[in-house]
Amino acid sequence: SKPKVLRAFLDFNGQRSQRLTHTVGVGDPCGIHYVYNNGNGSLACVWRGEFVDATPMWHDRGDGSFKPLGDVVFLTNEPQLDVVNDPSSPHPKSYEEGRFRSRGYTIDKSSGAPVFHYELDGMKVKDMCFPDAMENTLIREIKIENTLPGARCRIAYGNEIQKLESGRYLINGRYVIELADPTGATLRKSEGFSELFINAGSLPIRYKTIW
Repeated sequence: SKPKVLRAFLDFNGQRSQRLTHTVGVGDPCGIHYVYNNGNGSLACVWRGEFVDATPMWHDRGDGSFKPLGDVVFLTNEPQLDVVNDPSSPHPKSYEEGRFRSRGYTIDKSSGAPVFHYELDGMKVKDMCFPDAMENTLIREIKIENTLPGARCRIAYGNEIQKLESGRYLINGRYVIELADPTGATLRKSEGFSELFINAGSLPIRYKTIW
């Protein structure tokens, strides 16, 4: 009857070699679920249907991992928020030691969903997702205090990102991103990949993931 929060390891893309160790699975009664990476502030994956198979956490000696159930859309295992002096700068694959500090999560009283907190380069970040069963979407809202010049969020990346006539973005032909405010959005090619960025300002970053 309320969201379930379960901390466990996640094998990104189902690969043991890409195991993420600071992930939190959030299951919602409406059947839209996600895994948040508390190690770098990214949204790792989303899916619909049943929540997780937690058997690997306890079976035999257990290895601390769970498996999302259903058709999982893996999003990213890399950081999403960054601060740059040059907009053409490459996006980091990981944070340098000391830049990122997780502050855990609190529970929103009205929804029962977790609100994740972290600090990056002195900025204070609140990150929260709202499942919308009516539209089969996951709404994400990122609020930043003390926003630094050059702060940006990489919303998505992949082999191909296509901007649709509706203003939405199709990622790898697999899922769609809809920005609440497309102002400051940038689509670019880098090292053979497409990347979708949005500048971070005084207003929250808000977008929908549709799949």
